[in-house]
Amino acid sequence: MLEDYDILSGKYQSATQENLSMHNELEESNINLKQMRKQERELKAELEMQKKNLNTITQRFKELQTHANGFKETLDMILIQVASIRNVATALKAEKEQLVVERDALKIRAAVGFEQLTPRPDYRKIMEENNLTFNIQTTDKSTNGK
Repeated sequence: MLEDYDILSGKYQSATQENLSMHNELEESNINLKQMRKQERELKAELEMQKKNLNTITQRFKELQTHANGFKETLDMILIQVASIRNVATALKAEKEQLVVERDALKIRAAVGFEQLTPRPDYRKIMEENNLTFNIQTTDKSTNGK
């Protein structure tokens, strides 16, 4: 019976050591579980912060994109106006050149007898029609002494 007691006592001590070992492993697992849960909470908090940052960045990007599109539309309108002004300037330049050519042609035509092209009033005729006498002699070469 002593042998049975020794066997049982050995089994009991072995079971107690195994139980104690398992209890220590369980405590370590609980500590690890608590640390992992804490780390999980920290990671979830960091993930939420990253999501908020992403939403903020996305919203800011959309605002900047809208702003850039506004600039693009304004720039397009300005470029259209510049092209229109350039066309008007080209047309005005062509018209100016045409008018200069026409003016030069008129200068050449007017150079010969330009005094005859400029109307002069016939003072004698005006005085006779209105019965005016200013005691002025009106001998003009253009009226041939009338």
